Amino acid sequence: MWGAKQKYNIFRYIHYVVVTTRRLDRIKITFPIRGHSYLECNKNMGLINQNTKAETTADWINEIKGARAKLTPFKVFDLDQSFVRQWNNYLTQYYVVKFPFAIQPLREIQVKSMHPRYFSNRSNYNGAIETSIIRTAFINKIERPGPNEFFLLDKQYIEFITISLEKWENLQQLKTFCETDGD
Repeated sequence: MWGAKQKYNIFRYIHYVVVTTRRLDRIKITFPIRGHSYLECNKNMGLINQNTKAETTADWINEIKGARAKLTPFKVFDLDQSFVRQWNNYLTQYYVVKFPFAIQPLREIQVKSMHPRYFSNRSNYNGAIETSIIRTAFINKIERPGPNEFFLLDKQYIEFITISLEKWENLQQLKTFCETDGD
């Protein structure tokens, strides 16, 4: 389950794409009530067997690849730590630290390029749209990528994440509960 910090980073990134990079004029996302959506992404998730015995990342990759054989199979890309960039550190310098509204009851969010500091949201489908300031006051010189450019941020992880010996021993003990052949 994602925490509020990760969701806030996603919302900040959406705002960044619309306002700073100017790639889109606006983004509007509607969060449907669970079980009431007939979107393609929900149909695709329904194809994946949630009860499969998957103990490793490779098991889930194989399950997802084999979930849709007709039409075209799902394409699964294996990413390592070198693909993870420091978006949190970069966006923190331009956005307020504390999120100005509760994330959990959101039903719709909107970001428009004509309102560069604001983030609009509503907590029910028929309610009023609330507007909050999520961007700090603009500095005269904001770093923007060119028309066909983007920033390549620093890597989040320079080397593999180290763990303590105690944690490694605990993982070795937990490993004994995994099945050897994955069946």
